[in-house]
Amino acid sequence: MKVLHLSKSDVLGGAAKAAYRLHKGLLALGVRSVMAVDEKASTEPTVRGPQSLAAKALAKASGHIDRLPLRLYPGHQPAWHPAWLRRKTPPKKLLREAHIVNLHWIVEGFVAVKDLAALEHRPVVWTLHDMWPFTGGCHYAQQCQKFTQLCGACPQLGSARQRDLSRWVFKRKRRIYRSLSLHVVCPSRWLAQQVGQSALLGSFPVRVIPNGLDTSVFKPIDKAVAREALNLPQGKRLLLFGAHDVKEERKGFSYLKEALSHLKARPMDREGLLLLLFGAGREDSTSLPFEAHHVGMLSDEVSLALLYSAADVYITPSLQDNLPNTVMEALACGTPVVAFASGGIPEMFAHQEEGYLAQSGDSQDLARGILWVLNHPRYQELADKARDRAQRHYSQETQARRYRELYQELVG
Repeated sequence: MKVLHLSKSDVLGGAAKAAYRLHKGLLALGVRSVMAVDEKASTEPTVRGPQSLAAKALAKASGHIDRLPLRLYPGHQPAWHPAWLRRKTPPKKLLREAHIVNLHWIVEGFVAVKDLAALEHRPVVWTLHDMWPFTGGCHYAQQCQKFTQLCGACPQLGSARQRDLSRWVFKRKRRIYRSLSLHVVCPSRWLAQQVGQSALLGSFPVRVIPNGLDTSVFKPIDKAVAREALNLPQGKRLLLFGAHDVKEERKGFSYLKEALSHLKARPMDREGLLLLLFGAGREDSTSLPFEAHHVGMLSDEVSLALLYSAADVYITPSLQDNLPNTVMEALACGTPVVAFASGGIPEMFAHQEEGYLAQSGDSQDLARGILWVLNHPRYQELADKARDRAQRHYSQETQARRYRELYQELVG
């Protein structure tokens, strides 16, 4: 059995990392797994990316070309993709050899919706990393429920017209999906519930398989050792926040800023707190109520494990999310998590067991959660429970085994 994974990248972005980890887990089980990408950052030989300079240039430019229709909507949200650009992907040779095709994050000019028609007559597994496969183009619908019937007048496009780009993309998906033998995999029960309500994917079989990670890499490291390795202060309590784009509104950084302001008003040692930020995009540190340090993008997993281990608490105030890698990584490193109870996050850890689940959008409750973790009399117990939960629910091997079982069912 040979499996072909299609993902825009193998490392760049949370969905890419999740796809690559699955690929590596399957290889470890002896599954013949190949990954085709537009942007290859790893040295893994079973990941196939563009070879020639011309192909690499086209891959780089395709994302910009694919977004050209969005110029008709100057008020559009950045996380919106039409996926109209046809580049004859996936590669015919890899497609011909594959018994199963596993789709991941395929936008930014990688695979056009219409090109999915080439996958008919074979089992297709689509691992959903967000809501894009069943919306008219947005990756998270937020308060909009139009994906349950028919998109149009898209609020994320700033459109008032029913027959807008979102409706065109929606109808295009509907027409192509009808010809496919699709089997949907959702990393969270929350996302599976959204799929069940959708007009595009609601009739296809859905299975919930959480993402996995290598718990031998993401593991607790002595805090003093981790801080020394990263040149971080030993005597401060470190609050950690990370996102692929720190300034993405859905990630809720504005609520974290409000929570920090609430903490500043409380009688506590304000000089003893340091906020650590990682990811793309920069926040002006002068606008923050506490000292902050931006460590930038950390691409290697060893550095990430050190950073999580160095922190006293990981904070994720996302307003809507699937099954964030960052939460999984923090738990695996024994770092308690404070998060809004939104999307699939409440499935990842228990309130006041491995961390604190604040009411979504309530910055005061977020501040209470941060204090609850920092001042917990049995902090190490929280850390141990976090690590244990990650090992039980999010190991790479467990994830890969469940996918292998699904593949075997589909190919007989």
